[in-house]
Amino acid sequence: MKRPENIAYWVDDVPPPWISLLQGLQHISVYAISLVFPVLIVSTINAPKEQAMFLVSVSMIAGGVGVMLQAIKRGPMGSGFLIPQICGPSFIPSSLLAVQVGGVPLMLGMTVFAGSLEMVFSRFLKKMRALFPPEVTGTIVTMVGISVVGLATKNFVGLGGSDTVIEPSELLVSIVTLGTMVAINVWTKGKLKMFSVLVGMVVGYLLAIFIGVIRPEDLAQIREASMAWFPFIHHPGWAFRGDMILPFGIAMICSSLKSIGDMITAQKINDRSWKR
Repeated sequence: MKRPENIAYWVDDVPPPWISLLQGLQHISVYAISLVFPVLIVSTINAPKEQAMFLVSVSMIAGGVGVMLQAIKRGPMGSGFLIPQICGPSFIPSSLLAVQVGGVPLMLGMTVFAGSLEMVFSRFLKKMRALFPPEVTGTIVTMVGISVVGLATKNFVGLGGSDTVIEPSELLVSIVTLGTMVAINVWTKGKLKMFSVLVGMVVGYLLAIFIGVIRPEDLAQIREASMAWFPFIHHPGWAFRGDMILPFGIAMICSSLKSIGDMITAQKINDRSWKR
């Protein structure tokens, strides 16, 4: 591997503690955006609030454990790259189908099944590498991204649930937040550029509080929430159905190909001599 000239910290470099801390906060901030997916899934069946909290909590735990296992290369596990593990859209269609048929327990059971299948599938990927060139994996990554454009656009303009009116104040927060991220990423240099997402979100939250998009009662709910919540106490159980194997199997393949695309991207970023 040859170090690219435009990279601040290479794959095995150790940044100063304060940079690592801020990068961790930024990682959590970006990850938190994807938590809309488990909430979206349970909202389709009007599940109890505890089940939504359970899914969000275990998603955060799984994401944290997953990113560590991916970054720490030990034998057959991990790639050695810091690739975020988020609630991606690959499993959204199959998960929506599962909760509508058998509730949250069926979705959990089939997700575990698909994850186990994906681990087995990963053992054969090296031999099937010729079947998944960058053109294929890149297309999958692109299509997965395109699949969330509709949801992202609605959230950007402040639409969701029963809210069908675009409020100028909410749209202003979105524009300022995105504009701050883009401006810092494009027109600044040095370490500030590394925190464009984090700075943009902080600016967006401050603006939302200032103009009343985030109301005092919303902040009160945060203050009243408990500091710790143990999701496994509220586990809804597991279920399995044979007719769910196909949709979750397809989702597993899409997820695997997206992971390949992510790893290829990480390799290209960290190696200026990268070749197929």
